[in-house]
Amino acid sequence: MNRLVDLTCTPFWTMPWLHQGTILTYTNANTRIFGDNSRSICALVRAGPVNADNIVVSIGSSLNGDCNRNFAITIANGRHVHLFGMCEAYDNYNVPINLITLYDGAFHQICVTYNNENARLCVYADLQSPHCFIRGNARYNTGTGDVRIGWWSDPNRRFSARDGGMIKSVSLYDRSISQHCIRHQFEINM
Repeated sequence: MNRLVDLTCTPFWTMPWLHQGTILTYTNANTRIFGDNSRSICALVRAGPVNADNIVVSIGSSLNGDCNRNFAITIANGRHVHLFGMCEAYDNYNVPINLITLYDGAFHQICVTYNNENARLCVYADLQSPHCFIRGNARYNTGTGDVRIGWWSDPNRRFSARDGGMIKSVSLYDRSISQHCIRHQFEINM
């Protein structure tokens, strides 16, 4: 059976995870993306309590005093995804998900879409309905910097491979993608 490739759902960049516990950096990968700074990130991750609030993926600038240029995703606990930048004044979103737990030893897809035009942010866990809201603070400047898997430019919150933790892949999109694309990404990764 031939499957048609949906180009609207094709990531700009896919970063494979090569070894558990390895911290990966794709230098300036995010600066190769053009457009209005809308972004979507999908990560395929297996985590447990040892990784509570550790970084799954971050995009943006290095520590240079511009707090709103970094965007990071963590699994806050088995039932929440945490989104934040480098300064609490700009971010501190603890987004609930409807799964029983992300700490069940299985891989889960966590996707975050951000539309820079209207500041709409949506968090998806596997194939569940998204949790969406409009950010009330300054818009992310997501058009700068590196893509980091398992860490950010501050040395704390590094993802751990202990207890089977692993980030299998991360896909970066140059736009805010739809639930149709989230499903497409899930089907090709699972």
